[in-house]
Amino acid sequence: MSRRLFALTCVACALTAALALPAQAQIVMTTNHDHNVQHRCATPMPSVAERIAMVESARGMNARWPGNELVVPVAYHVITRNSGTGDVPDERLIAQTDSLNRQFQGTGIRFVTLSIDRTANSDWFNNIDLGNTLERTAKRALAIDPARVLNLYFANIDALGWCYFPSSFPESDARHGCFMATGSEPGGNLFPYNGGDTATHEIGHFFGLFHTFSGGCDGTGDLIDDTPAERSPNFNGCNLERDTCPDEPGFDPVTNFMDYSVDSCLNDFTPGQVVRMQEQVAARKPTLLEGQTTGPGVSRTAFDFETQFVGTVSSTTLFVANFAAEGGPSFSIQDVTIDNDAYQVSFPDILIPVVPGERFPITVDFAPLEEADEPATLTITTDDPDIPVIEVAVMGAGSLASAVTLESDEIEFTIDEGTIGETTTTIGSVGASDLTFAFAAPEPGSFVSAIAPATGSIAPGTEETITFTIDATTLIPGEYEETFAFTTNDPDNAELEVTIELTVAQVVNTEERDGPLTFALDGNFPNPFALTTTLRFTLAEAAPTTLVVYDAAGNEVHRLLDQTLAAGAHAIPFDASTLSSGAYFYRLVSGANRATGSMVLLR
Repeated sequence: MSRRLFALTCVACALTAALALPAQAQIVMTTNHDHNVQHRCATPMPSVAERIAMVESARGMNARWPGNELVVPVAYHVITRNSGTGDVPDERLIAQTDSLNRQFQGTGIRFVTLSIDRTANSDWFNNIDLGNTLERTAKRALAIDPARVLNLYFANIDALGWCYFPSSFPESDARHGCFMATGSEPGGNLFPYNGGDTATHEIGHFFGLFHTFSGGCDGTGDLIDDTPAERSPNFNGCNLERDTCPDEPGFDPVTNFMDYSVDSCLNDFTPGQVVRMQEQVAARKPTLLEGQTTGPGVSRTAFDFETQFVGTVSSTTLFVANFAAEGGPSFSIQDVTIDNDAYQVSFPDILIPVVPGERFPITVDFAPLEEADEPATLTITTDDPDIPVIEVAVMGAGSLASAVTLESDEIEFTIDEGTIGETTTTIGSVGASDLTFAFAAPEPGSFVSAIAPATGSIAPGTEETITFTIDATTLIPGEYEETFAFTTNDPDNAELEVTIELTVAQVVNTEERDGPLTFALDGNFPNPFALTTTLRFTLAEAAPTTLVVYDAAGNEVHRLLDQTLAAGAHAIPFDASTLSSGAYFYRLVSGANRATGSMVLLR
């Protein structure tokens, strides 16, 4: 994975260890029926010079840790397949927060679950990778106030996790936050990495820690004096006397959260690592350090429903959390109001105390009434003497609906074996606003090698031709069928499908024919037939060609061909399994040439 952002991110972890480890030690860490984890962490460490610069520049800012406890609100974002599979239950996420608080005990950092949300998106679930477009898109859509909130994401990624360093981006950048593999949470199915320590490890990066094996035995290591030098990550067991740098003091820190040991082996940060985290947070994350650390706080200070069609409803949920320390004061919600009729709010009974560590959910529904911007202010009143009122800015806009037309949702196409061709359909926009569409990528092994354009926006009153590239280079003659799904922003047709019924025609060798090619209909064989037969013909030149089957009354029963074919001999299979016994006729038209044949179906 060569994605080296000096955003100082996590890519194929053991960059410095790659020269020292045998290949098998760097590959598959753990597997289950749903997941193939390729890396313990996806974090290449920066160079020695870059690591020194990160540490020294933070110290040069002269920022100071205030000495009091830092309460970090955690927003969990669970990404699942469209079907909802791949979910992480709430109780496991709450257990993840509990695990973090145990592991970070003594660091001056405490975590509080602020919110949990779920997004069904199979493309995100399966294909998000470090730094790719899908990761950026998902984080822009889901991140909550990155300067004040730690956003943790779960999906079916190829590593156990990755995160970004405090210096990677500005503190408010949505790219901050950590991805973890679904199943690495406490109670998950990625044994032996299902104790929740993947999150601890990645949050260590979020707070500025390097891997304990960074720099190997060269004397610089992770630039922390009390973590012994380590030549390579510990993948195997929990040998407390492992010593890959025998000329340096101390055994390898295999129990340190910033090594690669199995979860059951990890149990400590060193005092030097605690100082490093506090230095990096004070210098790089001042908003987090100065944020709300006691009493009521809201998961979002602003949110945008963006543009939505009139007559439709969308919802979001925010939370008011009590960030007070355990045993601290409770508060209760006195009232929740919003000053725009396009929005409705719902919530549990008010006046019930919200104790430290708990959350009060507020659901906001947006149903635009007209084509217009709809700004609003959500006002939350509490009985907390220091924070009696919380205001949240809400934005949305109404738009008249788009509408889609589809030229054909079933395409019949014939192609010669061993060739590549194209067939098309047309999507039209007949609504009052732009129509957007997006096709899912063809599955591996599909006879469609490309769909173009796969995504787009179509202005009202116009249309877009969609081209499917058909690859028959590896297909044997016969009939095939595949369905290709796409989504639109038409509220009445959000999901549509195009089915391609493909006939792969046998190419007949014409090299032994004497003289030039001539137009000829050679009939069908076998004839009579029981279920299938093959119609053979020769074209003298390339031309638009149709081949249609009729019943004895002259009714069209099947159109085998309707496209331009190349000159040469062609063999088109015909499946009559849905027809009744009897006599049938077929007519071949190619350019100015016409011919008719007959056949008998015996069932």
